[in-house]
Amino acid sequence: MSIPRGDYRNPERREHFVYRVYDSRDRLLYVGCTMRPGRRMRQHRANLASWAPLAHHMRMTGPLNYDDARALEKRQQEELGPAYGMTPARWSVVNGRANAGRRRGPRAVGAGAA
Repeated sequence: MSIPRGDYRNPERREHFVYRVYDSRDRLLYVGCTMRPGRRMRQHRANLASWAPLAHHMRMTGPLNYDDARALEKRQQEELGPAYGMTPARWSVVNGRANAGRRRGPRAVGAGAA
């Protein structure tokens, strides 16, 4: 069966890699997910990611389908705690700050409001 080229989330399509970037002392810098690891590293360097100059080597898992790759990426971010990147824990902190000023439901007005 032929899978359409743009259907990257098709569970039969196993083209995604989870990559981990380490410094020269084998400390984990970053965990990411991509279909093209080499190209993605070049993008990190071109975009001047703060950790890119420290990158020494990379380890990958894959190829996986999209859903499995994203689940593994999230799990490794949570369990391994890379020094850089938007991990689920960091995202919740940033998202919490962004929502701090928003109203979260009905608010009582005045001293006698119910």
